[in-house]
Amino acid sequence: MDGEASINWWGNAFSGNPFNGTLDAGTLNLRGAGWWDKKWGISAGANLSDIDTADFEDPRRFNLDIKRRLISPTDNTFIAAGLGWESLNLATGESSSGLRLSLEGRFGLAGIAAIYGESVWMPSLSAVDQREDLSGIEFETGVVFNPLPFVSVRAAYRHFKLDYRLSNEDGNGQSTAKGFLIGTGIHW
Repeated sequence: MDGEASINWWGNAFSGNPFNGTLDAGTLNLRGAGWWDKKWGISAGANLSDIDTADFEDPRRFNLDIKRRLISPTDNTFIAAGLGWESLNLATGESSSGLRLSLEGRFGLAGIAAIYGESVWMPSLSAVDQREDLSGIEFETGVVFNPLPFVSVRAAYRHFKLDYRLSNEDGNGQSTAKGFLIGTGIHW
């Protein structure tokens, strides 16, 4: 059994309807993953944002994925696909949720570092507030260093985009959050 748990800070710029402009939206990110026999895995994440506006008083995201390594020559080099569930709190007391599909890859470098990337597609999320036909994508790419046994340090770039139709208007809306992420964790 291999696993990792990390705490990260995602300093992102948030923009979207009904806002004009961009909000500074720092986000605490907690992640954990476990792999059994370099084949099957489970991962979970929680994003706790500090956006506090009239439309987004409690913007939190939670996800859970079951993954299968398609190629795995080593513990630190693999390609995996996953199926999971996403829950987004978008407005006061309301949340949207739905299926998510993921593709993840990691390439180990000299035993103490790895480059990685993950992309997620959320094809259909439930309607919330005045937002209907929600769908989203997310990608993250970066590097993980292991300066000490069982300790990791992460630096990455993450981009999240949510598309929707506004039921109270004739038109579509979009929300994005993008920026750099840094963090630390443990692995075994």
